[in-house]
Amino acid sequence: MSAGSATGKWQSPDAWGSLLEESAREVFEMMLGCELVELPAIDSNKSPGITSMVGLAGSLSGIIAVRTSLKGAAVMAEKMLGVALDESDPQCWDAAGEVANMVAGNFKNKLNKHDEQCVLSVPTVIVGESYTLHPLGASTKVCLKLSFEELPLFLTLDIEE
Repeated sequence: MSAGSATGKWQSPDAWGSLLEESAREVFEMMLGCELVELPAIDSNKSPGITSMVGLAGSLSGIIAVRTSLKGAAVMAEKMLGVALDESDPQCWDAAGEVANMVAGNFKNKLNKHDEQCVLSVPTVIVGESYTLHPLGASTKVCLKLSFEELPLFLTLDIEE
C-alpha cells in the first residue's frame, strides 16, 4: 500500500513535514521541557555525531531519523534523567534513541485510523560522523532543520512510495 493511499490527507511532503514537526515539538516540550526553533541555513547532510532511527512498517513504510550532536544527546539525557552526563556515556545514546522513539510514536498516533496498521521498530542509534543514509527504493523525503537549547536537531522522514 502506498503512503498516499494509506494516509489520506497526509499525501504531500509539506503535510508530512508539518505532522513530523508537530510531533517533535510536542515531545520536546512535554518530555524535555525544550522549545524547538528553526535553524538558519545550515548543511544538514553532514552527520552531526549521533543519529537515532525508528522504522515504520505496515500501511506506512519508512524511517524517521533524529540527528544531533553528542552534546545534544547529553542534554537530552540530562533533561530526561535529571543528572549531567559526559557525552561519551552510553545513557546519552539511550536518551537519543528514546527521543526518536517518542517522536515516531507521536507521529504514528497522528495518522488517525492508520496507526494500528503501522508498527514501529526499536530505535537504532549510530554514533559517528562518517556515514550517509541511503534508503532503498523510491521515497518521499522530508528534512527539518531545528534546534533546541541552541543545539542542532535534524529530523528526517523517508516514506517509501
